[in-house]
Amino acid sequence: MVTTPKQTGRGAVRFALIHHGACAVAGRCHHRIAASGQVVAELAETERGPHAQSVAIALAGDFDVEAPSATAVGRLVVGQ
Repeated sequence: MVTTPKQTGRGAVRFALIHHGACAVAGRCHHRIAASGQVVAELAETERGPHAQSVAIALAGDFDVEAPSATAVGRLVVGQ
């Protein structure tokens, strides 16, 4: 599937970067997804997060200890 990068005030968004809640950059993400599946916006997509040209998403939990919930992972599906 070919997609056109989303244009923002900080340049084109080329990818989503998924972090886990215990990650050092998790506090500077665009979106946070709780284990329940609730999505909370933290940064506007026009603001730069921890990595250029990306939308950063943090999933709840410490993936060194356990996998994310299926509900949270299900919220990552784009375009549905």
